[in-house]
Amino acid sequence: MYYLLSEVAKVFLSPWFWLGLSCLYSLLALLLGIFLSEEMKTKKGFRPLIRLLPSGQNLKYAILLPFIIFVIVASPLGPMLVYLKEKQFMPTNKRQFLSEIDGHKNQHPEQPIIIVVLAGDVALLDANHGRLQLGQNTARFLLPLLWVGTHPSVDFILSYGLPEQNTWWGEKLEGEGKAMQYIVQSLDQNYGKDSWGTRFSITNPVRNTYEEVLEVKRLLGAKKEGAKIYVATSASHMGRALGLFKDQGIQAGPLVTNYLTIPFHKSFYRWSVANVNLLKTGIHEWIGDLARIILFN
Repeated sequence: MYYLLSEVAKVFLSPWFWLGLSCLYSLLALLLGIFLSEEMKTKKGFRPLIRLLPSGQNLKYAILLPFIIFVIVASPLGPMLVYLKEKQFMPTNKRQFLSEIDGHKNQHPEQPIIIVVLAGDVALLDANHGRLQLGQNTARFLLPLLWVGTHPSVDFILSYGLPEQNTWWGEKLEGEGKAMQYIVQSLDQNYGKDSWGTRFSITNPVRNTYEEVLEVKRLLGAKKEGAKIYVATSASHMGRALGLFKDQGIQAGPLVTNYLTIPFHKSFYRWSVANVNLLKTGIHEWIGDLARIILFN
C-alpha cells in the first residue's frame, strides 16, 4: 500500500506531469477552437467536452497556460528546495572519515564497520551485451569503494535497486547492486572475488528507500546492535534515508557522496529545464520526508 501511494504521489507531484498536462489542455482547446464548427459545438455529444475547454476570449488564456506553468516550475524554487535539504549535511572529509574508522576498530575490534550504499541512478548492467551504464549518482558507490574498498575491517551492503528489466531494443538491465558487483570485480582483484558474499553483499530487489532499509535490517540481523554503520548516498537524499533507518532502530552516520546545488551557483537563479528536474527532486524529498513522519512516527 505504501509503495502504491508513493508511486501515485510521484506522478501527480511531478512538475513534468503538470507541464505536460497543461500542454495537452492547450492543444486540445486550440484544435477544437479551430476545427470545431459552431453547429457541432451545440451537438449533445460534444457538450461535456466544450464545458471543460475554454472558448472565445478565454482561449488565449488556455494557450498561455503552459508558459505560465513553465515559468513556475523552471524558476529558482527547485534549486532552493534541494539546497535546503543538502545544507544540513557537510561534505564528508576523507582524512577524518578514515581516522574515525581506524579509531573505532582500535577501540571496538569486535564490532563490524558497515557501509550501506543506497541505489538510485548509480549504475545498471546490460547482461545481454556486458555493457555498464553509469548514472548521475555513481559517486554513491565509487567514493566509499575507492576510500575504503580494500580496508579489511569495512564491509559493504549494496542495494540491489529495482528488479531487472528488459528493454524493447534488446537490453536486459540488471539491478544496480549487480552493476556495483561488476565494478568491484572488474577494478582490481584486491577488492576480492574471494571475499564476495563476506565483505560485499547485495540486498534483494527493492522499489524505494523504505524497502531498502527493511532489506538492510534483515541482512544486518543481530549485528546492527553493535555495528558502526554509514549510509552512502547523495546529500539531498540523506535526511530522509537516515530518518528511515532511525525509524527501524538502526543508528547510522552520513557518508555524503555528492551534491546537486552546493556550491549554490548563480545559474540556479535563471529559468531553465535543469531547474525543473531539481524541483522534481526537491518535491520528492520533502514530501517523502513528510510521509515518513506521518506514517512511521
